[in-house]
Amino acid sequence: MNTKPTQSYTNLRAYTEKWQWIDPRSNQQVTGYVHPQTATHVERKPFFIRFLTKTGHVDEGNCVCLSVNTLTHQRKVQFVASGEIRVVNDVLVLEVDGTRFITH
Repeated sequence: MNTKPTQSYTNLRAYTEKWQWIDPRSNQQVTGYVHPQTATHVERKPFFIRFLTKTGHVDEGNCVCLSVNTLTHQRKVQFVASGEIRVVNDVLVLEVDGTRFITH
């Protein structure tokens, strides 16, 4: 039996396009999709990704999503440790933060 949760690659957005900020009312760090204009320390939330490259190698690391091309199902990610920017095909993503993604 598979113990890891699985999702369709079409739900990838819910895992990779999050923001984190300091809420001015509670003064606590909040994670979500749309931050208020009065929020401070607004930045993309990093996530762990494991994906196949076009040459067939498995690549992984902590990164943030910079932009998304919905027509070609590609997203531009920047690795936190190295600062390297890569383009990842959504259908080649294997795992994000412990959730396995499948194509259908």
